[in-house]
Amino acid sequence: MTIYVMRHEDRDMGNPLFDSPLTPEGLHNAELAVDTLSTLNIAAVYTSPFLRAVQTILPFCSSEGMLARPEQSLYESMDSPLFTPDNSHYTWQDLPSEYHKWIDTKYVSMVGRVPVRETFVDVCARVRPFIQSLLRCHDKNVLLVTHMTIADAIRS
Repeated sequence: MTIYVMRHEDRDMGNPLFDSPLTPEGLHNAELAVDTLSTLNIAAVYTSPFLRAVQTILPFCSSEGMLARPEQSLYESMDSPLFTPDNSHYTWQDLPSEYHKWIDTKYVSMVGRVPVRETFVDVCARVRPFIQSLLRCHDKNVLLVTHMTIADAIRS
């Protein structure tokens, strides 16, 4: 079993918030990634619930007929001052409705609300139990679609 980690494709770098979409180039790159991802024998996809992560994996899920599991452990690290308690607690249900058909709505995330202003140590502590659970529960390849800080935490 291999855990593949993919950072979401290109987005507007001035907007780190939940609803920041991919740029046209990011959408194009997500389409291009399908051929490579299709060779990896991926049995399950877990994604940050952020729009840009879901947009990144949607072409692959569509081509493979798979649903993405929305995992709050993969949530963006909210260290930007743009994040406040009023704009930082979202789930897949807050995505535009056209994305809901690609979400495994029966999946229950290991993490609830993610705190604002986490340190990198906090992010690692949030991600570690999820990765350990994957290693215990999966015997086939898994893809995680997330953000750079979360990818760094997984590697650490």
